[in-house]
Amino acid sequence: MNPLAVENLRVDFQTRWGVIQAVDSVSFHLREGETLALVGETGCGKSVIAHAILRLLPQNARVTGQIFYENRNLLQLSEKELSQIRGRKISLVIQNPSLSLNPVYTVGHQLVEPLIVHQNEKRRQAFQTAIQLLARLRFREPEREVRMYPFQLSGGMSQRVLIGMSVALRPDILIADEPTKGLDDRLKQDILDELMLIKKMGNLSLFLITHDLNTARELSERTAVMYAGEIIEMGDTRGFFETPRHPYSKALLESLPGRGFQPIPGSSPSPVDLPVGCRFHPRCPHRRDVCSERKPDLVRDKERDVRCVLFS
Repeated sequence: MNPLAVENLRVDFQTRWGVIQAVDSVSFHLREGETLALVGETGCGKSVIAHAILRLLPQNARVTGQIFYENRNLLQLSEKELSQIRGRKISLVIQNPSLSLNPVYTVGHQLVEPLIVHQNEKRRQAFQTAIQLLARLRFREPEREVRMYPFQLSGGMSQRVLIGMSVALRPDILIADEPTKGLDDRLKQDILDELMLIKKMGNLSLFLITHDLNTARELSERTAVMYAGEIIEMGDTRGFFETPRHPYSKALLESLPGRGFQPIPGSSPSPVDLPVGCRFHPRCPHRRDVCSERKPDLVRDKERDVRCVLFS
């Protein structure tokens, strides 16, 4: 069963510099209970997909395609219908805790609000639920910490509060957008442990968006690689890390410290001036003439989807 299916998703932004093509013809499905990691360099369009799923993009965004949840296209629902899904069925952990938590309200207030609004819990009961949730997220003194303000929390604690807010209503799907960004190695591991714990507690599906390949390898069953708005490889995580097929995927893994620390030559293309043909060809050591002429399709190769003329 696939609780979430994204089909031919395209997102453009109308700006004073022209049309920015952030996401181009992206398709994938998220299976029940699995973790799918979406990886790629900063600016490739990963977070845009997360916000498109819940229709949280700004007004200058133009979104086409289909996003199915429980056999309903989320892009066609009214705002009232979608509000019954956001947070309750599909929840999002966004990147920056310092901007996401309201500084004038306590942690407890922000945790209990969705319980009161969506589940009609009495405030006293909701606070007990919030304390229990903090305890499960391994806060040492949840009865005291539930009364703290965001400025009193460390970065790791703030991130765990965001995770707590996102899973308070026990959603079917959790979208985690760069949950370890800006954290040191110890805090990063803590957050990974929390996400694993949350998955086990709720048997939910996790859509993990990250630029950190080690995070993807540790948490996910499948990995999708994104470059310049397109998915260029997708398949089993273990197989991907052992035998990457797309030249960009290989270069991405070779840039890791444990694999040679070799930077990818050149830079990602501007979304307002994308290359014709394969978008990676200006940086690709295996490019052919056809690479600058024809855009390759995403095709199946040995149980892996790859967008490259070498496999088409």
